[in-house]
Amino acid sequence: MGICLIVDDNNQATISNAPSNECQGYMIPSAVEYQSFINPSLEIDVELFNLVSGALLVTFITGHVLGRIVRYLGKR
Repeated sequence: MGICLIVDDNNQATISNAPSNECQGYMIPSAVEYQSFINPSLEIDVELFNLVSGALLVTFITGHVLGRIVRYLGKR
């Protein structure tokens, strides 16, 4: 369970034992709660990123070359 931190008008911080639903200040998570917030599934898969960016690059270059060919043939 996290810690309830209350800051008063004089900018002094005090720790309260109030439960999270009754806290009138800031809730600071415990180390275990903080680790549960960190989601390793949000990391970027480098292999998939390289595959997608490579496919996009090849598609762009192919479309550009085909566009040049069609433009050249259209002038004749």
